[in-house]
Amino acid sequence: MATVQLKNITKHYGTARKPGPLILKGIDIDIKDGEFIVVVGPSGCGKSTLLRVIAGLETSSGGEIHIGDKDVTKLEPAQRDIAMVFQNYALYPHMSVRENMAYGVKLAKMPKDEIDRRIQDTAKMLDIAQHLDKKPSQLSGGQRQRVAMGRAIVRKPKLFLFDEPLSNLDAKLRTSTRLEIRRRHNEIGITSLYVTHDQTEAMTLADRIIIMNGGVVEQFGTPSEIFHSPASTFVANFMGSPAMNLLDVVVRDGKVWLGDTELKGIALPEAIRNSAQKEWILGIRPEHIVIVPESTDNSWDVTLSLAETLGSEQLLYTNLDKISLTIRTEDSRYSENKYQRNQTFHIEPKLEEVLWFDATTQKRI
Repeated sequence: MATVQLKNITKHYGTARKPGPLILKGIDIDIKDGEFIVVVGPSGCGKSTLLRVIAGLETSSGGEIHIGDKDVTKLEPAQRDIAMVFQNYALYPHMSVRENMAYGVKLAKMPKDEIDRRIQDTAKMLDIAQHLDKKPSQLSGGQRQRVAMGRAIVRKPKLFLFDEPLSNLDAKLRTSTRLEIRRRHNEIGITSLYVTHDQTEAMTLADRIIIMNGGVVEQFGTPSEIFHSPASTFVANFMGSPAMNLLDVVVRDGKVWLGDTELKGIALPEAIRNSAQKEWILGIRPEHIVIVPESTDNSWDVTLSLAETLGSEQLLYTNLDKISLTIRTEDSRYSENKYQRNQTFHIEPKLEEVLWFDATTQKRI
C-alpha cells in the first residue's frame, strides 16, 4: 500500500514550443494510504487523462507524481508498481482465466509456486475458482470483470487504478459488482483510484471524491461533505439526483426575493447582510423541502406541473413564480392523484439546509 501525492500536475497535447490547450490545469492531490478515491465529472473534464498520467500511459506536461516515498514522474508504467483495471477488461481471449491472471506476475519472474498460491487465493476471494480453466468468452460480463480485478490483485501492487470498469455492465450487474469492488477493497486495503461518470458509484464506493470540472479539481471531500456542503453551484448541480434547486434571488431590505415572490423565513448569513451585492443564488435540495397542509409565516406557494412516482417516493416538479422547483417526498399521498396538475399547494424549506452561493463566482458562501 502507499500514499499518492500529485503536485501541480498539468497536461497538454502540444509541444514545448507550441503547447496546446491545458487538459489538466495544476492538479494538487494528497491521497492517504489505503484510501478508496473516486474521480468523477462530466465527459471531457480530464478525469481519464489524470488516471493515465498517474499510470504513466500519458506523460505529464508539468508537476510531480509520488507513489509512496518514490517520485515516479519520469518512470515507465512497469516501474510504478501499479495495476490497472480497464473498461473493456483487456483480457487475452486465447488464454484461460488462470493464464490471464498469471500473465503479469510471470513477466515479473515470480516463482511458479507463489504464482499458483496467489491465483488460488484470489480466485477463491472473488468466487471465480471454478472458472480458472475457462476462456473469457465462456464467462459473463460480471465474471470477466472479476477476472480483470483478480489479475490486478495477484500482482499485489501499491496502487490500483480503475478506469470506468463497470460501464459495460447492465444496471443490476453494475450494482452487485460495485458492492463486490468495495467489499474486496475492505479486505485487501490497497490504495485505489477509481474513475467514473456515475455519481451513484462515486457516492457509494468512495472514502473521498474528487470532482473535476474543466481540468481542475472543483472539490475534494467525503461523500457527505460533497452532498451537504458543495463548494460551488457546479458541484451542487452535478451531485445528487435530482439535482439541487438553484434559485437566482435578490436581497433587498433584509428580504429575499425570487422575481416578485418573497421567499419568507430565509435567514441571511452575516456575509450577505454586510454585503453591497444584491444578487445571490439560493440552493435547496429536493429532499429538504416539506409539503405543509396550510399557509404559514414561512411557507411558499408552488404550482404542480408533473408528478413522478418512483415506488417508495415521488418527485414533484413545481413552479415557484415561473421558476422550476423539484420536491422529493416519500409520502405516496403527494402524487398526481392527490395534487392535480396546475394546482397550488404550500411548501416550506428546511431552513437549516438552505445554502448560499455567490452569483458571480458560483462559490458557496
